[in-house]
Amino acid sequence: MKPLSALSREAARSLAGLVFDLDDTLLTRGALASDAYVALHALASKRLLTATSELVSLTREGLLRVDSLLPTFFLPAHVNLRYT
Repeated sequence: MKPLSALSREAARSLAGLVFDLDDTLLTRGALASDAYVALHALASKRLLTATSELVSLTREGLLRVDSLLPTFFLPAHVNLRYT
C-alpha cells in the first residue's frame, strides 16, 4: 500500500472515490485476512460487487444492500451487537 501523497496529479484526477477502513471492518490489524477474501468472493459470486487487483466496487444492488452486507466482515464478537 502506498500513501496518497505518492499519487501523481494525473492519477489523483482519475480517482472516482476513496474508501477508508478506519475501524478494521474489512481489514484485521491493517491486513486483508483469508476470511475476508472468502467473503469478498462470495459477494462477487452473488453479483453484489466486482473486484480486480486494484479495486473492489459494489454493484448497484450491493450498494442498496450495503448495511446488510457489512456484518459479513465483522469479528465474531461484534456480529450481533446493536449500536444505538
